Amino acid sequence: MKNYLKNYYNQYCYTKYYFNFFLFYIVSVLLISCQGHTPYKEADNGLGVGERDSTVKKKAENPPYMVKFYDKTGRIHINIEISPREAFIKYESGKRYMIGRYEAGKNPIYFDEKGDIIAKIMPTDLGFIIKNNNNQNIFWIKEKDKVFLIADNQRLKNAFEIRKEKNLIRLYSPSKMIAEMRTEEDKIILKGYDVYEIRDFKEKQPNPAFLAILLNELPEYLRFIILVEMMR
Repeated sequence: MKNYLKNYYNQYCYTKYYFNFFLFYIVSVLLISCQGHTPYKEADNGLGVGERDSTVKKKAENPPYMVKFYDKTGRIHINIEISPREAFIKYESGKRYMIGRYEAGKNPIYFDEKGDIIAKIMPTDLGFIIKNNNNQNIFWIKEKDKVFLIADNQRLKNAFEIRKEKNLIRLYSPSKMIAEMRTEEDKIILKGYDVYEIRDFKEKQPNPAFLAILLNELPEYLRFIILVEMMR
């Protein structure tokens, strides 16, 4: 009788142990599956985990469009990276920079290296308008009959023009031709007041926007903005 009770007690203990273990396992699985990610704000970019993961995925799917302008000495004088969310422009051989920010449902905004707003963009049907930090219109850019017009007035009087002519793309002031761009094997040559090369170019045709870099009558920051917005 004693042996019987002892065996019964041992069996009861083993059964209870495995039941409790099984119950603990089931409850743990349910809790983990229901919990998911807990959003939090990161110090560096203010994105939650879900947003951060989505951003990383987008960057992997959409690598930035990169253009490097080499000067006569062979140094990278201007380096531009354009992604769906921002443009990063380094110039004067990397000593200075500016940033363009793009958010869904909002017009692009450009900042200098101090973080101050230097320009805002208002898209139009055939181009865009550049505004200063006081929301005043300062430049109009429009594409008409495959010619890009760039002017400081709404009627586009005395506009600069970027147009394709045979195997060249040329930049005109109101009075004369001031710069041109041509391709040579795997590089692009831009000649005007300054001379630049774009190397390792893999697209079939050079972008007319590149010539905006030679609008020397305009401040540098405006040339960069025009270039980037024409490319976008």
